Amino acid sequence: MSLVNVAYVPLLTWANPSLDSLEEQALTPMLGEEPIELGLKGHEQEFLNALQRDPLYQRLFPQAFPETRDVYTLQNVTKSIAAFERTIVSMRSPYDRYRWGGDSSAISDSAKRGELLFSSSERGGCFQCHGGWNFSAVRFEGSRDRRGEDARFFNTGASPYLPPNRGLYERTQRVEDIGKFQAPTLRNIALTAPYMTRGPRRTANSFRALPQLT
Repeated sequence: MSLVNVAYVPLLTWANPSLDSLEEQALTPMLGEEPIELGLKGHEQEFLNALQRDPLYQRLFPQAFPETRDVYTLQNVTKSIAAFERTIVSMRSPYDRYRWGGDSSAISDSAKRGELLFSSSERGGCFQCHGGWNFSAVRFEGSRDRRGEDARFFNTGASPYLPPNRGLYERTQRVEDIGKFQAPTLRNIALTAPYMTRGPRRTANSFRALPQLT
């Protein structure tokens, strides 16, 4: 998932509703084994020793954690990563200035037409998964859709969903949750290719406006 505005989102992964701490999430690529990403499982002390030998971190870590006897710990590493992630903010794009700042000249006429497609249930429908100021799912804790299901996850209908990539199902083991994922933000979308959506019609039309979200 994108780190843009991650300080303001309630969920941090594609399909794990229980992971809502940036500090905890940072451990997933470090120590995870399915899949292996950074591969630090079993090598934690080697990693911390390398930090302790680095001249830059010899200066910065004691400054960041002045009241801690042992500053080189995984807990302090994840605190540092999370603190940095909370500074990655995107809220002053041309579209922001147009939609919420009252500047009608901030985006092009083409982008305005794209917004109509993006927000149309009959034509684009993109807002249904990418709504709100952050262009992600507009959901609050405990919110439910009209069927009473958790409304923060959407079925993309894009593949047969083989294990271990079956979305919310991997957590709930409910058949109706196969293929349900959290919709990612479209912030900075012009910089984050390749894209996936439910059909070429939506990509070809409504995505014309998206570069002005950056």
